[in-house]
Amino acid sequence: MRKLGTVPFIGQRILLAASQAISSLADSLLCMGPFDSTTPQVHNCMFIMLQLVEHLVSDYTYSWAMDPKFCDRLLEEWVSCYFQVKKGTDMLEPRNSLYTVYIDRITGELAKQLNKIASLKEKDNRNIHKCIDIWNSLFT
Repeated sequence: MRKLGTVPFIGQRILLAASQAISSLADSLLCMGPFDSTTPQVHNCMFIMLQLVEHLVSDYTYSWAMDPKFCDRLLEEWVSCYFQVKKGTDMLEPRNSLYTVYIDRITGELAKQLNKIASLKEKDNRNIHKCIDIWNSLFT
């Protein structure tokens, strides 16, 4: 999946799908008991997807933005989905604080990448600036 992420069209969709899956898994973990037989498998899946998102954001987001086929709207949709992921994992913090550590690392890297992308894009690109405004309003 990580290698497929080099292509912007595919990588952005993998990022969105993985984030949606993380959000769904976080909701499932809230309803599961800690001694349920499937809980360890769900935790493993969640960590793998968090690592995938982290690597895609850090490795490819900037290079995707330089591609002329980069979809700003999909980035905006992913940023919105990411906030849902952050909320879901924040609720899981009492059970497993490692999720919060991963999300905070992704959040920091995403902030760096969004600022790089914003400086790369023209001033009239409203979608990127809208993502940054949303970001700043929620995390500053």
